[in-house]
Amino acid sequence: MLHSLTSRIVFVGSIVSVNLVCLSGLLLSASNSMIASFEWNTHRQKITEVVSETLSDLREAQAEERGYLLTTNPSFAKDFDDRVASALSKVNMLEQLVQDNPVQHERAQSLQIATNERIDTLTKQIALARQGRFDEARSRVVIGQGRVDMAIIAQKADEIRQTEQELLITREATAKAHVSWNRKLVIGGCLIIVLLVNGLLYIVLNGMRRSVSQIVRAMSDFGNGNRTVRVDDKMGCTEFDMLAQGYNTMAERLDAAMQAQEASDQKLLKANTELKRNNEAMELLGEMAHRLQAARTSDELSAIICAFVPRVLPGIPGALYTHNHTTNQLERIAQWGAPSVGCEGLHPSSC
Repeated sequence: MLHSLTSRIVFVGSIVSVNLVCLSGLLLSASNSMIASFEWNTHRQKITEVVSETLSDLREAQAEERGYLLTTNPSFAKDFDDRVASALSKVNMLEQLVQDNPVQHERAQSLQIATNERIDTLTKQIALARQGRFDEARSRVVIGQGRVDMAIIAQKADEIRQTEQELLITREATAKAHVSWNRKLVIGGCLIIVLLVNGLLYIVLNGMRRSVSQIVRAMSDFGNGNRTVRVDDKMGCTEFDMLAQGYNTMAERLDAAMQAQEASDQKLLKANTELKRNNEAMELLGEMAHRLQAARTSDELSAIICAFVPRVLPGIPGALYTHNHTTNQLERIAQWGAPSVGCEGLHPSSC
């Protein structure tokens, strides 16, 4: 498994890719969570704003109604209609906004009912005033029921706003905790990726460095004359195993070729030496023959023989005999190489 360098590189790349995908997923999840939390907070803030605006519109409508009843100025009645329409729109919007929360939805419906009842009361009083029955409308206001109704409406609105505020605080705390956890997870993930990648790269590069070092050292030793050095072809990596096998094969062939070359050089040197020696011997023989032709006595002949024969046949002792016809004996007239070779004379039959 992972015996080849290619598979190791692919493995490291796969590990890095998987970790990057996981880290990207974490970042995307954190981003989506933050967006969802932001949208949720915006939604809750919108609910709080709508509740406040509804309560404000009701109070403004009540103030416009009081102004109309006290001054009989028709402009107050017109502003009253605008405030009532706005309050009804806001309370209906509130009922739609809190549908995701059953408790708040029930409270919004209760607030909607109370708001409609209060608006209905105010509308009836305005209707009386528009008919010119201001005193009758004022007498209804004096009863003080409107203050009680507004207090109930304000209480219901405060319950909704308080609950939304508590939900916001809880959600913000949860979001902060989630962000803190994601931050730690991202930092830890990055550190793990860095350590893992560096560890894997160290293992791969260390194996490569060791294998390359062995091959380079073997090649250097071979180049320095150690033709017996070889590389272990089981380096733990397919590519370097092949490289080692190739080097060993090359070294074997080079060693065989160099041995053959050395043998050929030895033969050539020996042949050259023999040829040189033969040439020198031929020259000596030629010179010796020339001098022998000029020799007139046995002593001259003996001197020439002793001077040239040891040079022509180095390391070989010998002697020269001549035949004495008078005594029918072979007499030694010269010798070379050893202190004494043969005897002074011998019969021809003993030769």
